[in-house]
Amino acid sequence: MFGGKNVFAERDDAEMAAWQSESSGKRGAVGMLCVRLGWEVLMATRAELMDALRRAQELSDQHWHCLDRPLQQMSGGRTWTGPVAELFAGDLVRQRAELWRGLRGIIDHLHEEISQATVMRPGD
Repeated sequence: MFGGKNVFAERDDAEMAAWQSESSGKRGAVGMLCVRLGWEVLMATRAELMDALRRAQELSDQHWHCLDRPLQQMSGGRTWTGPVAELFAGDLVRQRAELWRGLRGIIDHLHEEISQATVMRPGD
């Protein structure tokens, strides 16, 4: 969804297949989507990607365990008990898993982008 509009909803199968084959090139799917929508695509340098990766790893290290303590408190049975507490604890477990997937996904994506980045200048 972009701007509240599902940009894929209006595409037929043949157009989607053509778009996917185009997007498998150097720009990647996000870059191709941006071009299709008329958005400017700014390509990051290898150095910028490395900086982003370092920052993402720092943030991941800071936030990876941020939901562990609340989960531990919930499982102790002294904080909140009952059926609603169990539902809340289940939601918290799912949110922690989603957080971990998101953090891992960002880092994996940056590693992939770095591996595909072409060194263009000495600073890269």
